[in-house]
Amino acid sequence: MSLFLGFGLLSQSRVRPVVTSSLVTRLIGLVSALQCVFSLISDIVLFTTLLVMASSPVSEETSISSVSNSSGSKPYRYRPLRPGEIRLLKLRLPISQKSRDSDILSGEIVHVSLYNVLPKYEALSYAWGTEETNESMIIGGKSLPIKPSLAAGLRQLRRDFASSEISQPRWQRHLPQRMKNFRRIWIDAICINQADFDERSCQVQLMRVIYRRCARLVIWLGSACEDGQLAAKFIWGLAQLKDDEDALKRWVIETLASMSFTETYLSILRLLRSSWFQRAWIFQEYVLGAKERALFQYGEHQISQDSMVALCEFFGGNIPILDAWRKKPGVAGIIGSPEWALPQHQLIIHWYQIQHLYAFTSTNFPLLGFPFLYYLSCLRRAASTDPRDKVYATLGMIVLYDDLMKTPSHRTSELIIDYKATVQDVYSSVVKELIFKSKRLNVLLACAERGHLVHRSWTPDWHEYVPGGFLKTVCGHYDNVYFEDPGGFRSSAQTDCIASVSADLSLLIVRGLHWATVQTVSPSIMFSFRDTNLSKESNVALADPFLQFCQSCWTILKSTSTSGSDFDAFKALWQTLLVDNAGDLETLRIMASLDGPTHSHALAGVSDGNDDMTSMSFDSILERLWVVCQVTTTWSHPALLAALQGEIGIKERIFTTERGCIGKFCREDIQVGDVVSVILGCNAPILLRPVGTQFKLLGGVYAEDIMFGEAMEALERGEIELRDFELI
Repeated sequence: MSLFLGFGLLSQSRVRPVVTSSLVTRLIGLVSALQCVFSLISDIVLFTTLLVMASSPVSEETSISSVSNSSGSKPYRYRPLRPGEIRLLKLRLPISQKSRDSDILSGEIVHVSLYNVLPKYEALSYAWGTEETNESMIIGGKSLPIKPSLAAGLRQLRRDFASSEISQPRWQRHLPQRMKNFRRIWIDAICINQADFDERSCQVQLMRVIYRRCARLVIWLGSACEDGQLAAKFIWGLAQLKDDEDALKRWVIETLASMSFTETYLSILRLLRSSWFQRAWIFQEYVLGAKERALFQYGEHQISQDSMVALCEFFGGNIPILDAWRKKPGVAGIIGSPEWALPQHQLIIHWYQIQHLYAFTSTNFPLLGFPFLYYLSCLRRAASTDPRDKVYATLGMIVLYDDLMKTPSHRTSELIIDYKATVQDVYSSVVKELIFKSKRLNVLLACAERGHLVHRSWTPDWHEYVPGGFLKTVCGHYDNVYFEDPGGFRSSAQTDCIASVSADLSLLIVRGLHWATVQTVSPSIMFSFRDTNLSKESNVALADPFLQFCQSCWTILKSTSTSGSDFDAFKALWQTLLVDNAGDLETLRIMASLDGPTHSHALAGVSDGNDDMTSMSFDSILERLWVVCQVTTTWSHPALLAALQGEIGIKERIFTTERGCIGKFCREDIQVGDVVSVILGCNAPILLRPVGTQFKLLGGVYAEDIMFGEAMEALERGEIELRDFELI
């Protein structure tokens, strides 16, 4: 007692006792001894506590449950982030079997600066889901609401982390024991205050750094279906043989011959049906964060990135074998059901597109100019909770592309990155950004049907999925700088655009050519049956109104000066009839029809069994059609009519112009008086509708006389003048 009293006296400023050196030495020794005793006692208490917790898991459950019950009325409140800061979740790991099976989730949220050395952390990629936010986790003793899909994922990740070698990364195993009690993860729904629009707008611009600097990307595919083990086992088998081509081929043939593969195939489709594959954000998350060591978590099954890549290669490299297998009598009845007949191919394509974009970006595949439009077109089919994310999910990939290609940074100076802005303004700023950065207006080819969020005709509604149209032509391999002649349409002769956007984003003013005006429009392509016996191919016929319109087009083309011969007129007509909304000739049905017993391969000088027929050029196919039509009249040939039945959509319209040319618009809302224009900086003609002195943009249009720069040549000859179009 006197010792503590002595310390108290020493702390009083009024009392200054005279202390000898021997006393000081003794005091220091006593203090050191006490510190050792206190340290020993603390260690004993800590050790005892750990023993009690290990032997009695109820303690942990009681503690967590108590916190949960007491925090029901105390929601977790986010602390504001400083510039350059992000949050990390420290997910508390179980220390016993009972806590491993508990539904209660708990952890801590810490702030770290991207400007400093970051601790090792994982990034979680998952689908939010559409369920209500009716679950929660305990953060610092308070409740944070989360969605059921995330809660299920966190429980599985927590359960597997300590028991699975593949789940626990190597660097985690070498951490001090006190740091092994947590799994550090960045999760957007938890680490970003979703209620703070300003914070969301700032954090979305840091995504590329967050995912590029994560130690590993963990992908939660959701809870596995009952047959999930079949899918996981098959994918694992593919990965084991992917480096031995001969062994893999034998294994694939043996597997497809097995009667049980149908069940395995369906289990794979159910895995690919996970909503993760359909999210907009996963493109950026996977491209930036995978780094060839991503971990896919499908319920309790862990699948490496290499294994999932092997699955993609399996579907891409065995198309003929798989097609033959799908047609087997015992298989077709199952996978041809309404549940799988169409979705199966789309599910496979989803994963293929994701992997393609990953390979495309990581292998420095060069595009001409600014890749923003390419990424947007890839994400158009994907789903997003917030429509703005269709745009924001591409930002990190753009910067990564610049880094890989060592090009000047494409800083998005014109793009609105603000969750408080309207969706329409964000989407309109995309057009402005592309004008500013690329000097091109191919983005106008993405304009088509739109939902209630976008009303400006010149602004694509990225939230609505529509087929890519002619945009596919300019965003596919045609932009590859390795091709001297990349192909595709070049109606504006690769000129830069001359355009401006009004300050309030309500108007787009573009410069171009008023080429022609729509004079007549075809009726819908309808079909009738000439005879009562519908089993014969010859009974299929086009309805008379459409036939009559095609006949009038044929007459017009033959009489115009632009058609040098009957074959030129024939070529212009059939190329217009067969071109699809992506700018390609739909030839598969035509080829199948022409290869029938009545008109064999020999008719066009092609030997039977030629595998290259589907890759024939436009001219070769049209020449072959011309040969066929010399044998029988154009409109009565049953094979051609059957082909048209499959290749012309019921909403597509053929039209003529006052110039004596024809064209095709892939929607039914074309009308007489619409304007066929060539806009500088746009690779395909654009159909416009006059609205007073302004114009409404309808979309890209096929006009057979100006697809390859003919209108620009007329401009050089002084036959036509440039003008401005004010688009509303």
